[in-house]
Amino acid sequence: MIRSLHSSTVETYLMDDIDFSTLVNGATVAYTNGTTTIYSNNEYHFATADIGENAYFVSKQKSATLFAPLSHIKSKVFITGLFSILVFLLIVYLIVVRFASKELMNLERRQFVLEKVANEANIDPLTKAGSRNKGTNNLEQAFKDYISSGISPAVMLFDIDNFKSINDMYGHYAGDIVLIEVINAVTEVIRRDDRLFRWGGDEFVGIFSGINEDNAESIAAKIGDAVYNLQIDVGNSIILPTISIGVSFFNYDDVDFSNALKRADQAMYISKSEGRNKVSIM
Repeated sequence: MIRSLHSSTVETYLMDDIDFSTLVNGATVAYTNGTTTIYSNNEYHFATADIGENAYFVSKQKSATLFAPLSHIKSKVFITGLFSILVFLLIVYLIVVRFASKELMNLERRQFVLEKVANEANIDPLTKAGSRNKGTNNLEQAFKDYISSGISPAVMLFDIDNFKSINDMYGHYAGDIVLIEVINAVTEVIRRDDRLFRWGGDEFVGIFSGINEDNAESIAAKIGDAVYNLQIDVGNSIILPTISIGVSFFNYDDVDFSNALKRADQAMYISKSEGRNKVSIM
């Protein structure tokens, strides 16, 4: 039920399609003109108008109350009175219900805009990885969970080797293509529950639950291999990207998630110093 308004003899409602279907179930159609329909059952008569957006205006009255003043009037007069009721309902529909329908549509539009803004704030528009803001929130929660359980996820940091040179040599458009293709390749090999965020530029952070130090290197290497196997066509050239990866875990000396992230960053630069396209754990 969206809204209701009652007097001593007439009940009016603004209903959604589910409540409306329940109301008219088993009732018979006494009259319809395409805009307004009158239903009746053993106890009630109710006039309805479909106002769109899965919403209905309903005026409901007991049959005994509706017809009591008319019981002594001839059939033709009764029809005239019934037509007057329909005209009144149509006026209500045009003036009041149309306004209500417009307000409902405006609310839906505002809700859509708010959801879109919130979604865009959480997703990097280029790569479709999570945003840094979203990543920060996830890391904060992951650290709280670690404090409670003592079990740390793997915190992974990687960037694209020689990405500045790619931009300088092929242009930023080609650099954007490389970013998109690299993240697509990584997304294909990680699990549904793994989380990946663009931290800035060509740098990305991943949070991987259920991974310990014994299997972290092999999983990170699988991600590196997925990127290493790419051949990215940027027009007149083929780019063969690689990534350098650093992995760390929360420990009891950490004040917050940033301590593990700093260790992952240091590990990543060890991978770069050892020739790039490598995995290091710290």
